Amino acid sequence: MLSPFKKGFWRKRIRHMARIRHAKKMFRFYEKNAREPDLTKKYIYFPLHMQPECNTCPLGGAYVNQELMIQMLSTLAPEGVLIYVKEHPFQEYHHRDGMCRSMEFYRDLLVIKNVQFVPRKFSSYVLIEHAALIATVTGTAAFEGLFRGIPAIMYGYRFHREAPGVFPVRTLEDCKKAFHAIFNEDALPELSDVRLFLKAVADVGVHGYSNPTYRPATEMNDGENSKSVGTALNKKLRDVLPLS
Repeated sequence: MLSPFKKGFWRKRIRHMARIRHAKKMFRFYEKNAREPDLTKKYIYFPLHMQPECNTCPLGGAYVNQELMIQMLSTLAPEGVLIYVKEHPFQEYHHRDGMCRSMEFYRDLLVIKNVQFVPRKFSSYVLIEHAALIATVTGTAAFEGLFRGIPAIMYGYRFHREAPGVFPVRTLEDCKKAFHAIFNEDALPELSDVRLFLKAVADVGVHGYSNPTYRPATEMNDGENSKSVGTALNKKLRDVLPLS
């Protein structure tokens, strides 16, 4: 820990407190411009990712810039389709100094056609339930929507990118095709197909966890988990860098 008697301590401390004050003002701006969604209207649900996080960088590639995706959605969305944008509920909690957000970011999103902010405390599950489409980089909202018959657009790389009902998007043309299938051809995921996908994932996946948050979801103890995950990583490394 930096001593308060060392040169530069108070300057850094003052700057840090100034960033926190600015961040509080920034998040208040978001809430001030958020309003209850009209669930009777047709809309695309776009839950913002918490950043920085590997779910957008590196897994999103160029789409670490979430504004880029929302601009694309707005350009291609059929007439009358809204885009409900909801800030991640833990963005402020984990990054009190406003890291990876700015007042300009929120203002730029608000001027995009059809974009509406949703209060952070509004239920994500309710928004998923009534959405015409869920768009995300790699978020679990897309996966959750499949079990409710809601299609998804995914810009990044995660296991459910290949699930039935998910449309991988890397280019504007990919997005056009996805919109045509969803809004013109009623391409919806079938629950039976999603269940088959889950069975395939269970058959080829590695049993274990890398994030302690998921520990309660398994009966494996720490030793079993370490062995399972470690063996899988070792095999993958040997496949990429075979020993001579």
